[in-house]
Amino acid sequence: AKEAGSLFTALAFSLPSGAPMAVILGALMVLGISPGPEMITEHLDLFWTLVVALIVGNLLASGVCLLAARGLARITFIKGTILVPVVILLVVLGAYASNSDIRDVFLAFAFGGIGYLMKIFDYSRVTFAIGFVLGDYVERYFLISVSNLGPGFLLVSPIAMGLLVVTILGLTSR
Repeated sequence: AKEAGSLFTALAFSLPSGAPMAVILGALMVLGISPGPEMITEHLDLFWTLVVALIVGNLLASGVCLLAARGLARITFIKGTILVPVVILLVVLGAYASNSDIRDVFLAFAFGGIGYLMKIFDYSRVTFAIGFVLGDYVERYFLISVSNLGPGFLLVSPIAMGLLVVTILGLTSR
């Protein structure tokens, strides 16, 4: 149920609420579709297809999970020495199958290593994914603002000044 609300904000405003929506936004951007208000007007068929797929998927998942709950609970008793190699095998197969290129496997391991280091050093992996997806938009609109309003636009508007102060406080409060 929470994914429906997340999907609407992700598609309509390009604001992912978590990792799954960041992945969906990334997939749309790879396909050349820019999420946001333009997507709803230009790709309304895709928008409603995603909404209907989410509804049907929720209904099917609820039914399957109710029927398979007992069997799925047994997965928690599988030893890590068995489960981890199976998961790594599936990751390698999935990375290779996407483009049939061995470099994608190395890229998957590189990002897995980055994620592992981020976990060790207590950095948010979700924030990284959101920044990875939204970084291009932030840079583009920042440059548009600087070219239209001048380099000191953050120090003139009270709203921009307030957002700048909140951002600095957020970055230094760690």
